[in-house]
Amino acid sequence: MSQIFSSLFDCIKRKKGFFIILVLGAIVAIILGVFAGMNFSSGVFTIDLGNIAYIKFLKGDTGFVSMIFSLILSLGIFFLIIVVCGCKLFLIPLGVVFYLYLVYSQTVIFISVIMIYGFFNCIILAVLLLVYILFLIFLYTLVLTECVCIMRGGSYFKTCINLRECKVLIYFLLVIIATLVFTIIITILKSYVILLIY
Repeated sequence: MSQIFSSLFDCIKRKKGFFIILVLGAIVAIILGVFAGMNFSSGVFTIDLGNIAYIKFLKGDTGFVSMIFSLILSLGIFFLIIVVCGCKLFLIPLGVVFYLYLVYSQTVIFISVIMIYGFFNCIILAVLLLVYILFLIFLYTLVLTECVCIMRGGSYFKTCINLRECKVLIYFLLVIIATLVFTIIITILKSYVILLIY
């Protein structure tokens, strides 16, 4: 078991400096996202939670399959952009920007949900959402670090799909699994959470 984790986090050991930069950038993005989410009602930042897949599901505006498809599609697009940006050194800053935007937007959504409905009114959703978002941020940090690790090697895209040489596909599989678990729990708890989401 320890060998599996050691293999998964090998990219962190090889690109420790880059990983630390991503973590620091994520912290800044989270702080900015918290301020933006807290000030959305004053016009500083506006967000329509009606477009968020799981909020639409909890309100009964969409179905289970549609929620899963929307979440995986949006996360998949970010994943694909980050992987593509990892193929060339000059594209890495663009990949970092998309990564930081993902962190920022997820933070804004989380804080906005709390500000609109109140933490204690949607405590189950808030805790579940917090765990889900933090796990996503961690996975995307590993993805970008892994891409930088294999960037200078030959056949970048071929390496990306090679499970023995690269863990990118494993990370995407974990994103899908985390999303499925999140949506299943949301579905199970819907009878309780729906009373608190209007």
